[in-house]
Amino acid sequence: YHTIIKHPMDLGTVKTQLDNGMIDSPELFKHNVELTFNNAMTYNPPGNDVHTMAASVLHTFKEKWQAQSEQIMALFNGAAAGPTSSLGKRPHDSSSEQAMTFEEKRQLTADLARLPGKKLAHVVTLIHEKYPKIVMQNGEDPDEIEIDLQSLDNNLLRYLETTAKEATNKKKKRN
Repeated sequence: YHTIIKHPMDLGTVKTQLDNGMIDSPELFKHNVELTFNNAMTYNPPGNDVHTMAASVLHTFKEKWQAQSEQIMALFNGAAAGPTSSLGKRPHDSSSEQAMTFEEKRQLTADLARLPGKKLAHVVTLIHEKYPKIVMQNGEDPDEIEIDLQSLDNNLLRYLETTAKEATNKKKKRN
């Protein structure tokens, strides 16, 4: 294997690198994921099931990366709270991004309420991972949660705004 593949990489190594803060940019993450599938295609001949699946997954990864690149960069550049983001890098100063107004937060609340179930679950999970004490069960209705938007940083609010608008735009296009 090592005579054919000069730079081995696998998804387990990528995950370990992420968990240990060794990946310090989205570009490095992208490179390592692509290297994983390119190695599989190099080692396994065309027509082999592994080669075919690696090509398919690589193609899908590139499409999804392209479609989500703005959101990926927003997350990496400081939408995550705490001392480090999920990619292991300290968030950048968000002062260049204009603070969200009360009216924008009101609109964001309305937009989030209209998100389809999977998107809403993704948003809640993202917030809960970064701010575990902000997502609270509503005492009267255990299926309802409350999120204190005032406690979220501006980058995360802007990311949520973008996510909600994209979901709304996709819904409008379908109708």
